[in-house]
Formats: sequence, C-alpha cells, structure tokens
Amino acid sequence: MKNLKRFMIVLTGLFLMAGCGMANGGNDASDNNLQPENVGYNNGNNTNDMNGRNNGNNGNNGMFGDNMNNGEGRMKSSEKAAEKVNELKEVKQANVIMTENNAFVAVMLEDNSEGEVTKDIEKKVAKAVKDSEQNIENVYVSSNPDFVERMRGYGDDLQNGEPVEGLFEEFGEMTRRIFPNAR
Repeated sequence: MKNLKRFMIVLTGLFLMAGCGMANGGNDASDNNLQPENVGYNNGNNTNDMNGRNNGNNGNNGMFGDNMNNGEGRMKSSEKAAEKVNELKEVKQANVIMTENNAFVAVMLEDNSEGEVTKDIEKKVAKAVKDSEQNIENVYVSSNPDFVERMRGYGDDLQNGEPVEGLFEEFGEMTRRIFPNAR
C-alpha cells in the first residue's frame, strides 16, 4: 500500500512536470534571434540635419540633405548643367542648383514668358540636365520671376563659398512652395 502510494505520487509528479512543459520539438534554440527582422518602421524624425538642429520635417524624402550631422550641405550650383540648358533655343538664361539627386532649374525663356513652362520645354531642360549630371533623377523647372531671381542669388552665394546654413532652409522652403509635388 505504501509502495502504491509512493508510485502514485511519483507518477502524479511526472504528469505535472510533463503537462507544464512546452512542446519545443521543432524549435532549435540556436535559430532564435540570429538576424533582426525589418518590421517596416521608418523612424526618420529626431535625427540631426545638416545644421545640427532637430529635423522635425523629414517629409521631403531626402531632397534637402541626408540627415547626417556631417556639416556638409548637399547643395551645389551646376555651371555645367546651366550651360547645357542655355544651349536650348527656347532658353535665354538658366540657373541650376542640385540637392542630392534633384536639380532645380530657373529659366528665363526667349519669348519672355513667365510662370508655367510647357511640358516640351520641361522635357528638353530635364534631358539637358541629366545629360550633364549623372546622379540627377528629378528635374524641376520654373520660369517664375521670383524663383529665377532667388536662384540667381543662391547660385552666386554657393559659387562664392557663402555658408549654407540659412541658405539651405530658405532654399528648401522656396522650392516646396514653387514645387509642392516635388519628390
């Protein structure tokens, strides 16, 4: 009777231990957490922009900087692209400023028209810019008089080595206003 009682207690204990354990037969512990999984979070905010300030507006898809605190603006004037655009018969004068893989082109047209640039001229300008600058993916063209004047000033500042701190923000604000659908 005592042996039967001991046997039942041991058997009950074994059932309890087996019942509380998990079925891990197919799970090899060495396979756990080897590589991090991308869950699709894009937490680009709160990284430093070129000017060392907190970058609250990261919705520009990298158009105005690389969000690295390296002190180097990715904004430059392109004489080579401007000369290529100036060769077009429809264009009297052009200024080209590049940011990363984007080019912003201010054109004065031969017929002195202001405002909207025709799709045909826009395509010709885009081709001229892309032919002269290899990394350009997007070209934005305008003959808006305010844009033309400001681009001339920005180009002069960049060529003269002026600091880009305030210029970078002002340029970004202006291009978002002139080209609201810019990528």
